[in-house]
Amino acid sequence: MPKLNLTQTFIDNLKPDPSKPYVDYIDTKVPGLILKSLKSGKLTYYVQYADTNDIRQTKRLSSVD
Repeated sequence: MPKLNLTQTFIDNLKPDPSKPYVDYIDTKVPGLILKSLKSGKLTYYVQYADTNDIRQTKRLSSVD
């Protein structure tokens, strides 16, 4: 999982990797923010956090076609 600054320029220029079903990009500025890039070109944003019992949770924020 590459860690980088998820800027609008990076997202606009992102090309899917046809050799992998998906690639997760972890944002370095916003803790827990993940961008999943599917082979089909679809992008989905997720946020990952620890709940009150310190159990890791992942929630989908939105999808972009």
